Amino acid sequence: MAKNSKRKLLSITVFLSLLLISSAYATLVPNVHAAEITVQQKGLTILNDVIGLDVEKYDTVSKEGPQDSYLGVVPQENVRYTLESTGSKIDALYTFTNGKLRMIHVLESEGTPRLTKSATKPVQLGNKTVQVIDVPETAKVFLNDYQRYSGNSFYGDLASMLEHVDAKENLTKTSGNVKLEMTDSGGSTTFKWTYTFNGIDAPSKCVALGYKDGFLKYFIDNWDLYKIGSTTVNLSEQEAVDIAMERARTFSWNMSSDNDTVKITNFKVTNAMIWENVFCSNLYADQPRSEDPLMLYPVRHVWVSLDKFYPGNVYGIEVYLWADTKDVAYIQERFSTLDPPVDLVATSDDYTVQPLSGQSVNEIESNYLLITWATFPVFAGIMLGVIPVWFLLSKKKNLPKSFCKIGGILLCVLVFSTIALVPIAKVNAESTRGALIFGSRSDGAMTEGQNPYHWRKTANELTRQGTTSNAISNYFRDDGYATENHQGYPGSLHDNVLDEIDVTADQHSLVAIVDFDHGVGNIIDDEFHFMFEDNEGTYVGPPPYSTYPPIEYPNEPWNGVYDYEIYQKTDDYNPSKYFFSFINT
Repeated sequence: MAKNSKRKLLSITVFLSLLLISSAYATLVPNVHAAEITVQQKGLTILNDVIGLDVEKYDTVSKEGPQDSYLGVVPQENVRYTLESTGSKIDALYTFTNGKLRMIHVLESEGTPRLTKSATKPVQLGNKTVQVIDVPETAKVFLNDYQRYSGNSFYGDLASMLEHVDAKENLTKTSGNVKLEMTDSGGSTTFKWTYTFNGIDAPSKCVALGYKDGFLKYFIDNWDLYKIGSTTVNLSEQEAVDIAMERARTFSWNMSSDNDTVKITNFKVTNAMIWENVFCSNLYADQPRSEDPLMLYPVRHVWVSLDKFYPGNVYGIEVYLWADTKDVAYIQERFSTLDPPVDLVATSDDYTVQPLSGQSVNEIESNYLLITWATFPVFAGIMLGVIPVWFLLSKKKNLPKSFCKIGGILLCVLVFSTIALVPIAKVNAESTRGALIFGSRSDGAMTEGQNPYHWRKTANELTRQGTTSNAISNYFRDDGYATENHQGYPGSLHDNVLDEIDVTADQHSLVAIVDFDHGVGNIIDDEFHFMFEDNEGTYVGPPPYSTYPPIEYPNEPWNGVYDYEIYQKTDDYNPSKYFFSFINT
């Protein structure tokens, strides 16, 4: 009896202890969750303690945007703040990756910001001494305050590189594996710290601060997102050129015409050069190097030239080689958006056209639907045959009830399949999203004489613009967008731009528009309107002041695509179906 009593007492004690612990946990858990700092609160703290904005003097509205990811790899959260006070308005976008601040972008700053602190210096103006904002000192204060906020001494190291820096002097300096570049132009000052090793930079692994008229414009911190996977360089520049030349000779690219897709091979390679040596991630490599797509490795980027312009206006091959393993990381064709001289266009005798298959693009899409619907009856037949047999066996052999449950689940799957397969087939048959890429080459801004050239856009800028528009087009296409790259002539002429926006909106539920330009705006009917230029451009003819009397400019404002014109097109549909990006180089 004594033993039973002790056992009962022990059981009651254990039970009461567990009950007490559970009650305490239930009481504490809500407090723990309540103590968690949200991203909205983090952003306000940074506004006040790091940027030095007196948030108590502002009416503040914060709105958390939909979660997305950085390059499809790292989850991130977006918060937008609108702060209004008498004589001051600030609109800022924050991005947090894994809970850590990655970006601040001040979208709009009107009036004089109400600051709790500022870094100034005396400047002599005539007979007066006035205090003006010391931008390098302001940036240093920001980094030191951010060090205290984050608890990371790295930002203090960056701040120390701003000692004895004059905002009016563009400079580049290196300390250890960090390179600082500072540029100042027209009231805008940029500081960028980049990882470097033995003269090879990692542009992605960086911290950047931008100021406009002395107030923060943006803060970007990608430093911890990118890790260095290797600093070994086993590939000489000459070896890189030789490997790239050999690999380019066996390269091919696809061309689509009249619903047929062919492969272009056996073209002639002439020369090659090292374009740049950088650290690159293996995010877009043909063969990933590590489980972390953002891991960086040294790369030698080689440009290989061809003897002529081949189908697609392809005139070169870009080869990226891992400098530590000597393997090809990535290879792609390089093309021109301008029609080449006739005597430089390759003829059918200069290359080989290899059909990819006997099917056209439309046939492939039709067969995809055919396969889908051919698979469905087979699946249905199997399920309709299996399920009755299952139930029959369950009755005859008294199978466990779980078997019957599985049969019921399979029946539900069958019913669901009849509903789900139809929209899946439609989604694959036709994209519901469309992307348009436009870009002005300023073809009207040409000098005169025997060797005319673009005076508004350099040759290098035009080359980069073509490469970037092609890359953006590919990114959209890879993400399921029906994409049209109209960068250049005639795709980016005024009327075509507006027509394409109209047609694409009529055919798709979501439309992305990207434009490259040197625009800003013009006065139309006594009112200023923002705009981007079409391919001809609003500056036409030789450079201003190169003739007498001087040419007034812009002299052809009708070559701009204006805000009200875009609004008229987008307002015909649901405005929320559009998003627009403007790249001003």
